[in-house]
Amino acid sequence: MPTIIDATVVASAYDTSGNGGRKLVMLDNGWLVASVYDSSGSNVRFYVDKQDGSGFINPTISYTQISSSFDGQCIVAVGNIVYAFQNANGNIYMRKYDVTAGTIDTNGQIVDSGQSDGNGLSVVSNESGTELHATWASKNSTYSNSFNIRYAKGTINADGSVTWGAVEQITTLNISSYLAEDPSITVKDDIPYILCRMDLGNEGIICLSPNIITKDNSTATWGNKYVNTFSPYIQFSPSAIFVPQSVNGLANGRIWVTWHGKDSVDTTMHNVRLSYSDDSGATWSAMQKLTSGNTYSQVFATITTNKNNEVFVLWYGLVLNTSTLQVRQLKNTNGSWGSIVNKTMMTSTNNVAGGQPSPSSLFDLTMNLTEPLFIYRNYDNTKVGFYGTWTITTISVTQGAIGQKTDKANLLTYSIMTDGTMSTITEKVNGVITGTKTATSGQSLIAGLSQAQWDLIKYGKYANVTGGNNTLTVEMGTELWTYTFDKRLATDDDILSAVKATQDAQSIVIPNVKTQLVEKIGGLSTDSFEDIIANGNYGKKWASGSFSKNFLGYETYVVSGVSFKPSVVKVNFYDGTTGYSMRLNNHGYEQAMYSTASTTALQVVTLNNDGFTLKMGSYTRTYDVEWEAIE
Repeated sequence: MPTIIDATVVASAYDTSGNGGRKLVMLDNGWLVASVYDSSGSNVRFYVDKQDGSGFINPTISYTQISSSFDGQCIVAVGNIVYAFQNANGNIYMRKYDVTAGTIDTNGQIVDSGQSDGNGLSVVSNESGTELHATWASKNSTYSNSFNIRYAKGTINADGSVTWGAVEQITTLNISSYLAEDPSITVKDDIPYILCRMDLGNEGIICLSPNIITKDNSTATWGNKYVNTFSPYIQFSPSAIFVPQSVNGLANGRIWVTWHGKDSVDTTMHNVRLSYSDDSGATWSAMQKLTSGNTYSQVFATITTNKNNEVFVLWYGLVLNTSTLQVRQLKNTNGSWGSIVNKTMMTSTNNVAGGQPSPSSLFDLTMNLTEPLFIYRNYDNTKVGFYGTWTITTISVTQGAIGQKTDKANLLTYSIMTDGTMSTITEKVNGVITGTKTATSGQSLIAGLSQAQWDLIKYGKYANVTGGNNTLTVEMGTELWTYTFDKRLATDDDILSAVKATQDAQSIVIPNVKTQLVEKIGGLSTDSFEDIIANGNYGKKWASGSFSKNFLGYETYVVSGVSFKPSVVKVNFYDGTTGYSMRLNNHGYEQAMYSTASTTALQVVTLNNDGFTLKMGSYTRTYDVEWEAIE
């Protein structure tokens, strides 16, 4: 179990600031990669720890700042590739860094251009590692008076390259005293959620997402919901994560956000704050004030968690009595916050001279960590430092399908390797415990079944009539490995086994196949195959409808009863004078085709499992509406 206390990433006090976007990631092969900004050399530099005892090394991979204008950098890892992003010279650049090959796209790919200024940058991948979601704050010629939030989604191709979709202007502020900045992005079910600072004369932290129906702010194209407002006290720099049901057991998982700001009690100094949403951003918990005091500021928090659903918040601030500037930490265990721990041991008492330690934590739910991994800037000792305690545990057989199984005595031969403590190993088939073992690290083990256990498993790939594959899981502590298999007859099986296999085919396999077939082409799973094939619909499902309604300002209207989840919906509106249409893709984003006069009539559209939801704008108006939905 590596326990690292203030290791040196690089013996220079390079910049690690920007808590909305990550600067430390782990690759699939277990390597750690840190990115820092060298302002003196105008370079973003990378340092790699291959977990071979050498610590962080400089692989001489870096890229030069495009111009004197630099507004942030961050990285995200997918597999063994690091995607590096930079906000500079009015552009958003992405560079693909193949860490194992040691190559990087020197010039980079331009994701966005034509921006005159920037203030914040954040990028994440989706859960399956097939998409990148990027957001940034910038000004441009259209909205030259305010920082606004922009967003783009990229699809990761088979060769690791990225194809970027159109950039979306998420907020449209254009008054010099108004702004939206400091974005931090997270993803749930492939849908982005952007947490950012919004100042409309009423300071607050707001969540922006195409999945939110509510619209607390009319100048955002996506749905949005205020996490908290603090008029007139300033709020800064949110850091957000999404923790799924598999970790916390909550039906919708939980979105966490932490930030710093002032309030009516602590009016002159900033303190660290936190909130969360258990319903995909629709509502937010009452703000928790993690620090308090009007003497020293506590600022620029970063949030992460581990497999045990322990949540860590790190920030930097001056410490009472010592007046030293430190990276500090709070941990939430079982819903309760512990005491503040001062992680670093710096001697500086000056925020500016101290070089702003700016911790950046690693967020990776595949890791088994007991203390958060983070890098920070140590101006006193002229270095970038690194902390963390974690366990590396692997299994010898890659998760996934393990094919046809005819031998009950050997479903899987495997070994578990760990640098931590081995604990009881539990094997389950279709959720039922079939064996427990104790072993040493690296010891070869066999997952086998008794005859009675084998007889309970249905022949074929399906566990029961409702679907789902036959599944073998191997568990040790918080580690879980999952395998699917297809139970088959052995060549020397007896006649009773053959009869059971035939019965399972008729009662389990065929109904499941029919169910999948009718989901694709229609019909009833109780019909014969001949009837399903003869009467099937072999194209995309299609539905249409119309209605007339007097919409009140900001009214929501749900179209339901569609027999499928649409991937595309076209909605035509006509108010007796002006007509316009809205075409929507399967992420709920708006692709509008309308007259200029009607641009504020429709605010948000969300595609649902059985239809779609309209959220109208500020107008109160009667519309004749026609819609078409395609599967």
